[in-house]
Amino acid sequence: METSLQATIPPNVLLKQYLYSDMKEKIKHFGEIQSIAGKLHLTITEIAPLYENVLESLRCNAKVTDYLPILVSKKVCELCK
Repeated sequence: METSLQATIPPNVLLKQYLYSDMKEKIKHFGEIQSIAGKLHLTITEIAPLYENVLESLRCNAKVTDYLPILVSKKVCELCK
C-alpha cells in the first residue's frame, strides 16, 4: 500500500524522512504543502523546505501532533506574506 501512497509525491520533491513517523503522515503533510503552494502561487519545491523547517521546529515541543499540519500551514503562510 505504501507504494501507491508514495506515488503521489513527485520524485523531484525531497522530504526529510526523519520528520514523518509513517507514509500516511508524510502524505498528510505533503497535501498541506501542495495546498499552500496553490494558494500562494509558488512551486512545491519552494514551499517544501520552508514547511519542513517550520514542522521540525514545532514538532520538538508538540505534545499532540494531530494539529501540526494546520499550525505549520498557518505559520508558513504568515512567513510567505
